[in-house]
Amino acid sequence: MQLALTALLSFYVAWNLGANDVANAMGTSVGSKAVTLRQALIIAGVLEFTGAVLFGHAVSETLATQIVDPALFAADPQVLLTGMVSVLLACGIWLQIATARGWPVSSSHAVVGAIAGFSWVAVGIGAIAWSSIGTISFAWVVTPVVSGTIAALFYTLVKRLILDHSDPLRQLNEWIPWLSSALLGVFGVIVLPALSQPLYTFLNQRFGLAIPAHDIPLAIGAIAVVGLTIISWQQLENERREAIKSVVSTPLLLVEKQLAKFQLLSACFVAFAHGSNDVGNAIAPLAAINNINRTGTVPLNGLTIPIWILLLGGVGIVAGLAIWGKKVIATIGENIIPLQPSSGFCAELATATTILLASRLGLPVSTSHALVGGVVGIGLVQNFKSIQLKTLQGIAGAWLVTIPISAALGAIIFAIARLFI
Repeated sequence: MQLALTALLSFYVAWNLGANDVANAMGTSVGSKAVTLRQALIIAGVLEFTGAVLFGHAVSETLATQIVDPALFAADPQVLLTGMVSVLLACGIWLQIATARGWPVSSSHAVVGAIAGFSWVAVGIGAIAWSSIGTISFAWVVTPVVSGTIAALFYTLVKRLILDHSDPLRQLNEWIPWLSSALLGVFGVIVLPALSQPLYTFLNQRFGLAIPAHDIPLAIGAIAVVGLTIISWQQLENERREAIKSVVSTPLLLVEKQLAKFQLLSACFVAFAHGSNDVGNAIAPLAAINNINRTGTVPLNGLTIPIWILLLGGVGIVAGLAIWGKKVIATIGENIIPLQPSSGFCAELATATTILLASRLGLPVSTSHALVGGVVGIGLVQNFKSIQLKTLQGIAGAWLVTIPISAALGAIIFAIARLFI
């Protein structure tokens, strides 16, 4: 019964995480009109779930075992269990408040703050692994800078080589192979090696093919790039033929229309990246609690995340996105800068790159930071005055208060819960 109630709490956190953070994946696509809100919800739901199940274990392990020193709770695992329940409640409450206000806050901030808050009350300041906190905090600061820089550089190239050219259609036609390579390369280099491992094992064991492990993802990626290039060329030619019959279409409009399709793919990668990174915020406490219930001990040397916990997190994220994700999508996609498919594509590609790299390193970074940084980077290239500073101030304020509020909530909830242990 205790585990079932805790699983329900974890689902509640995942629900609020989906309602708030998943807007980061699809906000720019909706804002640039590349997809409708309904399409965005369906696409994000599928890919968030997939990313959570396939790549959600690394960040979950970091949060469950490296924010607070588990050895300090070895003599009384029940204290750690109660603390993780407090973390789930604290995060769920704060994320729900932020989502209702339309603030794209960081669930990573909320989880880390809540863990630190309950640990301070339970054991003292020495319980907190400050080196891990320092590494994660550094990643939070660097994330928007890295994403913004990548987005600004990439958009500068797209603007100079395609959008501002005298013949943008011809330029886009020439650059489609390179855009395809950049888009699929970012995703492939980080994700394909892990996804292709079962195929490598099958070919080796079943047919005795001693193919170098890195050759399979390279081959899959190359085939995907060629396929996307050919399809994009065909689509562009069809659009050009249709434009001849229309007096409304312009070459730049056709370019943006084609780039909207690239933006949709980049949004898919952001959704996958978000699922792989941020699901840990919802399920890490549950994984620790499950380990305590199963073994009677605290997890000291790593943590195995059962598949049912990953599935629970994935389902919760999708449900929260579908039912309550509209407000934050509007903030990200419409209220920072005016977005076109070309700029949205660059912002999302930068975000996916930053988050997928962090996921492979096991760092619980903020998707909100990455995407807002990417959008601001685009705004700096386009026109600094187009950036809605009032919106940014509200977002930054929500970022800053998330850690102290979640820490306070975690500490208060734990202090109350401890009275009934």
